[in-house]
Amino acid sequence: MIHEQEASSLRRLGWLSASKVLQSLLSFVALSYLARVLGPGFFGILGFATQVVAYFVLASSLGIPTFIMREIAASGQPGKSIGRAIPATLILAVLCYLLLIVGTSPLLLHLSVMERAVVDIMGLQVLTNALSLSAALSGARLTNISAWASLIGTLLRVGLILLCIHHPSDLPELCALTILGAAATVAWQWAGMTRLTSIEWRFSLSDFYHIIKQSLLLSASTVMTQIYGSTDIILLGWLVNMQVVGYYSAAYRIPLFLAGFSVIYGQILIPGATRLYLRNPGLLKQKLRSNLNYTAVAVIPIAVGGSVLAHPIVVAVYSGRFSPAATPMAILMWSWAIAFITLHYGQVLIAIGQEKIFAQGIFLGAVLNVLLNLWFIPPWGAAGSAIAITVTEFFILIFMGWKVCRILGAYGPNFSVIMRTTLNAGTMGGYLLWSRSHESWPFAIASAMVLYGILMIVTRTLTKKDWSQISIALSRPPKR
Repeated sequence: MIHEQEASSLRRLGWLSASKVLQSLLSFVALSYLARVLGPGFFGILGFATQVVAYFVLASSLGIPTFIMREIAASGQPGKSIGRAIPATLILAVLCYLLLIVGTSPLLLHLSVMERAVVDIMGLQVLTNALSLSAALSGARLTNISAWASLIGTLLRVGLILLCIHHPSDLPELCALTILGAAATVAWQWAGMTRLTSIEWRFSLSDFYHIIKQSLLLSASTVMTQIYGSTDIILLGWLVNMQVVGYYSAAYRIPLFLAGFSVIYGQILIPGATRLYLRNPGLLKQKLRSNLNYTAVAVIPIAVGGSVLAHPIVVAVYSGRFSPAATPMAILMWSWAIAFITLHYGQVLIAIGQEKIFAQGIFLGAVLNVLLNLWFIPPWGAAGSAIAITVTEFFILIFMGWKVCRILGAYGPNFSVIMRTTLNAGTMGGYLLWSRSHESWPFAIASAMVLYGILMIVTRTLTKKDWSQISIALSRPPKR
């Protein structure tokens, strides 16, 4: 039973990951194009506006999507849960968008005309996010619909950006196209969900109160996550300037591309862990240990390779004008790797109903990150922000790992797997250090991947059972 469940999770992760790879590649094309068209200053405005709007997006959801995901996973009634939750999120979204418009007025915030226009247009994400069914689809194990919906929205957005955006003054139009792509994704999600189940629309003040109460701790933790995830950009814009924000945003976007896989991992982990904890908690720890082994094998070499090749990657993707972004990117690659492991323990806490502990960890991390940014930004700028978020992620990892192990019993990735993976990744990193001055970085990455794969086989990092399980998971089509 445990092997069948692991295979099912791996299959869904594989299909979502394949979709995410294509989306991310398309987005990278657009990202590279926009950096060259906009330049560091306007690119910084876009990054600043995105982070400001993100606070209002989170406030408009109040943790309801995660609550819906867990409720659907436990009850198996997506139509009922969606019908209760969406009216609540829409009410919150309208209120938050109005607050955003008021908050960006000249009386309260000193922004340029361009900055204000970008923030107001990007703020429409508050409304599209309120209608998103991504969490509901994950809870109902309909991840194929989510994958296609995101892909359609990305194709539309990237295509229109390449077609229509040619000058820095087109930045407001770029924001409008971003909203259009998000709306297309949401429309596809609804079309897929309503074909499979009917929505039982229901709204009352008592339902609204119950949903908000149940999701309040989740909302607090997600807001705290946003604080420690975006404090760097906000404070860089305040303490330094938008050009440095542009460098940091460029550096951050590359690990953010990889972070999409973290989100997919979490969307699959919560429903599966919730079901297993309710039905057979004795098997949960075994499954989680295997997940950590596979995670370590994947993230450690990526962090090593990304940090070693940071400069040539930044120059190739964004142009030489963004070369100052290389140092923060090299640091942020390790922040991403730590965050991936942190996500595992954090999502386990949510899956087993320990939102309070999860919120505590995020709150402490947010406070620490603000303090570290205020300390590190003045002397080191963008690199200081990268160091601050990396230290924060490590602190949260220790806190959440400790709490989970106190509840479920101590577990983690296999020590032998970690040691062999570190040895393999270190060898690969040495090869990259040598090859980056002799070969183009795409060829260096490809050859390093081959080398790492060979080293995994030679050192027997994964057992025959692991390889067999992965092969079975990837060869079978996902269950509908």
